[in-house]
Amino acid sequence: MSSTTDSTTDSTTDSSRSATTVTEGRVPVPGGELAYDVRGAGRPVVLIHGGWCDRRLWEHETALLADDHLVVRYDARGCGASTSPTGDWEFHEDLRSLLTHLGVRRPTLVGLSLGAATALDYALTYPDDVQAALLVSPGFVHMTYTDPWALRCAAEQEAAVRAWDAQAWTEAGVRGFVAGPHRAVADLAPDVLDLCRTMTLECLATHAAATATSGGTFRGVGAQDRLGELAVPTETVVGDLDVSDVLTVARRVADAAPGGRVHVVEGAAHMLNLEKPQEFGAVLRDFLARTA
Repeated sequence: MSSTTDSTTDSTTDSSRSATTVTEGRVPVPGGELAYDVRGAGRPVVLIHGGWCDRRLWEHETALLADDHLVVRYDARGCGASTSPTGDWEFHEDLRSLLTHLGVRRPTLVGLSLGAATALDYALTYPDDVQAALLVSPGFVHMTYTDPWALRCAAEQEAAVRAWDAQAWTEAGVRGFVAGPHRAVADLAPDVLDLCRTMTLECLATHAAATATSGGTFRGVGAQDRLGELAVPTETVVGDLDVSDVLTVARRVADAAPGGRVHVVEGAAHMLNLEKPQEFGAVLRDFLARTA
């Protein structure tokens, strides 16, 4: 596998790239840096991971798309190999910095959970710079949950924060969203559990203390009150075993967006692309074909 570092070439038109050509680098953002990688060539697709995860969330989708798309992945601020926050920040503005650095224009955005919220904020702020958006297990920045299961798991996480117990915080998150309210953790595939636990624990070990002491917080654009402004083709994907709040957001976004629709993946919860990669891959491929 060939690899280059920190190229700013417009890879969307670089015919020398292939599915095995990987560009890795870091892009400056206010107060820090984002780590990213780019693979393939063609129509650009940006894959945006959820909170307390990193770009490893998208291994299957990267392999699926790189033969005929330019696939951009990155670690959000405070996650993976990117730097920890040093003050207030906006996830969608970090994405703007990345795309400007890479010379990527009018990508299709694919985000999961907080990544979906990032894609939604970006589409509302820069509608002329988005081809389409696929929001997976979507929510809003600083979303308020009402589902009893989600609230119970959030309370367990708050207790873990007070005890500074990363393992307890991670396990509450695994119960809350990876398993969801309708299954036991033991029902999940070991590889899905291992990846989710690994990403979360590594994120906590690398970024939790710095984020907590930075005094900063991330800001959104109030997307929950601006869905009527959506101007780009936007669809949502949810697992039928996710918490009720996520299912509600998916319907709200689809009802408001141009050409919106909800895709339901059965037998999966929040991390549906990990649990059902073939089913999600088919939805993703179909969405890209219809919004080309």
